[in-house]
Amino acid sequence: MVIMIIIIALLILLLIVADASSRKVLYPNHRTLKMSEDIVKEEDDEWRDFDKKDTEEVDFILKDNYIIHGTMVYNDRNSKKFVIHTHGFRFTRHGGIKYLDAFFNAGYNVYMYDLRSHGENVRGPIGMGEAESDDLAQIINLFRRKYGTDITLGLHGESLGAFTSLMVLNNKPTVDFVIEDCAYSDTIRELKYQMGRNKIPPVIFKLVVIVARVKYKQHWSDYDARKVVKTSTLPICFIHGNMDTFTPPYMAKDLYEACDFKENKELIYFDGAEHANSEKSNPQKYVDEVKSFIDNLNI
Repeated sequence: MVIMIIIIALLILLLIVADASSRKVLYPNHRTLKMSEDIVKEEDDEWRDFDKKDTEEVDFILKDNYIIHGTMVYNDRNSKKFVIHTHGFRFTRHGGIKYLDAFFNAGYNVYMYDLRSHGENVRGPIGMGEAESDDLAQIINLFRRKYGTDITLGLHGESLGAFTSLMVLNNKPTVDFVIEDCAYSDTIRELKYQMGRNKIPPVIFKLVVIVARVKYKQHWSDYDARKVVKTSTLPICFIHGNMDTFTPPYMAKDLYEACDFKENKELIYFDGAEHANSEKSNPQKYVDEVKSFIDNLNI
């Protein structure tokens, strides 16, 4: 009887730990828009001359009446070339500011928006690419309605935003290319890697996945960008810092090799760059690589 009580108590304890771990992923400490602005301004020249840019606040209302807040940054208001930038985990649209030079140099306007539950948007659980990719698919459709069906439209994302920009291809959106920066290959491997870094035992991780699915309706095991890019024929550029310890560099190679489309795919590593730091590690190389990739598409 005593042994049974101990076993039940241990199971309850494991479930409590698993639930707490699930909530840490789903409900992390977010940056507000003001916090992200302060962070970017504190970085070496990351805010740059953003205050002088030609900007417009552009929001989209999704099918569930959820409002996505964003900022259009114009390189040329007469241009028909656009990129939608999707930021990383816990951050905001301000994460896209450092990439403006690269896309302006290539002749593109850039739309930066806050992911669901981030920035100015109403808070809720973070889907690690599930809800986010569905949202992005809707944003793409609404974006084309607003700016025209004849526009050239690319996607750019960082970290969670990069994964989202790949997973959205499962929805067959009308876009012309994707440039992803430090995406993880699949949700399960990334979370398992992160929890391993935090010394969380494998048995706890399995429970975390179960709790997330049963209690929070999060289907992490269903989200694998390798399966998505395998069947995509879109041009994709995979960018990663070779010193990334948050999303391991081998994940970029896995994604690149999973992409069966042999034409117009590229894998670029930035020497010495840590997570989401490739542009900062070598701004001119980033500008050159983005322009070269886009120019080669002849669009």
